[in-house]
Amino acid sequence: MNENTFTVNENKLLLNGQVFVILDENIQDFITTDDSIVILVNADISQNDRNVYCYNFDGKLRWRILPLDKLHFQNYYTSVYLSDEDLLQAYNINGVEVTLDKRDGNFIKKELIK
Repeated sequence: MNENTFTVNENKLLLNGQVFVILDENIQDFITTDDSIVILVNADISQNDRNVYCYNFDGKLRWRILPLDKLHFQNYYTSVYLSDEDLLQAYNINGVEVTLDKRDGNFIKKELIK
């Protein structure tokens, strides 16, 4: 997928200038992995705690992040990233970092790091 370029236009993720996927919330960030794209939508307004999505490169939803045990009424994710070990991780507003299985989005590890 290196020859293709993803860009964001509010709630649309574009691939080479064409709509790849449209989400209900504005896209805050995205990262590509070997076989998928992980999208973080801005949940500041809706405060939806399932605001991380993973799509195959054909545009089909692979998974959506599972709910995390509530520490507070706001539990949404603020960032997604790949670790130095190429692990998919997400960080939420309460200071919890989760490591996710790239294939299915299941939690591998949960840690309070705040």
